[in-house]
Amino acid sequence: MSASLGALATFMPWSSVPLLGDMNGINTTLGKFSILFFSFSLIISLLGNKMKDLKGWSFKLIIFTSMLALLIDLLHLFVLSFGKPNEDNPLEKVISEQMRIEFGLYIGIFSGIMTLLFLFTMKSNAKELNKKTRKLEKHIRKDEKIIKISNQKIEETHKAKESKLNNNFISELKKESELVKDFEPSDHNKYMPK
Repeated sequence: MSASLGALATFMPWSSVPLLGDMNGINTTLGKFSILFFSFSLIISLLGNKMKDLKGWSFKLIIFTSMLALLIDLLHLFVLSFGKPNEDNPLEKVISEQMRIEFGLYIGIFSGIMTLLFLFTMKSNAKELNKKTRKLEKHIRKDEKIIKISNQKIEETHKAKESKLNNNFISELKKESELVKDFEPSDHNKYMPK
């Protein structure tokens, strides 16, 4: 994201002269190199799997291109701030005295610094996150084992209770069938009026 901001900063004004207007970074040779290196950083960071952290050549290449873009922007700032005009040309001397550095150059420098900071903080955070993820995975596996054992015990007790209930129900049915066998119906006809 900061590399894209740096690339966009080259289209913003880098310097201005009150009578002549603004000059964008893309209109300078250093600005063209700056957008090129910021674009390389952006493209390299967008390649590959975003879930994995940057490693190896991609990480080093992004650092290298971001540092080059930052150095180019700093060089342009140095030239605009401390560059000496040609003493033989009075117009050049007047223009250099009235020239102001604009926000686009500062944004480019800021985005170069931020790209490098993001890379190094993300790299250290990724290592810590990987350690925490591994620990969490171990705890999850341990908890899954505990849950599996608990479910097995619950199922065993449920089966034991179910078989006990079935045995009780069967014994009750047997008792009831024995009572039915022992029962002899009485002759109701003798008590009934004729």
